[in-house]
Amino acid sequence: MSKDGAAGGNDDRDVWAHVTEKATRIKHDTVPVKMTPARANLRISVDTLLAEHAPHLDGSCFGLEHLQQRKQKKRIVPEGHIDLHGFTQVDAANALRRFLYVSQLHSKSWVKIITGKSGVLKQTVPILLQQFSEFVSGYAEAPRDDGGAGALYVRIRKTKNLS
Repeated sequence: MSKDGAAGGNDDRDVWAHVTEKATRIKHDTVPVKMTPARANLRISVDTLLAEHAPHLDGSCFGLEHLQQRKQKKRIVPEGHIDLHGFTQVDAANALRRFLYVSQLHSKSWVKIITGKSGVLKQTVPILLQQFSEFVSGYAEAPRDDGGAGALYVRIRKTKNLS
């Protein structure tokens, strides 16, 4: 608005012309990403993970083929959960790594990861879990009454006692 309160006055146009005269257009595929320490710690980009691993995913569970039978015999109760709704891929990867690390540190056996029933995180999280094998010994889709296709049960890898 201009000084007199009228929308789109000459003052606004002059300011906009001054601001945009030295601006250069950024190509959509080369938008710079601010590298925060959390992003820098992510060793490989999520896009690279998807490109390398997504074609090989057949929908089977990683390391927990026996989980369906075990779930029928004994109810698995996750000792913690993280809800990744609304996260970007990079932020979800960083949050997931921290969550798995803390879960392992606190000697948790099972945790639940909520990804949602559709979207990019539903495809990305299983790939990330395979990459985070230092924390994860396996995972499978949660039971229908506990999130089903929108959640994963993750078995946390036990750490070796060094004492």
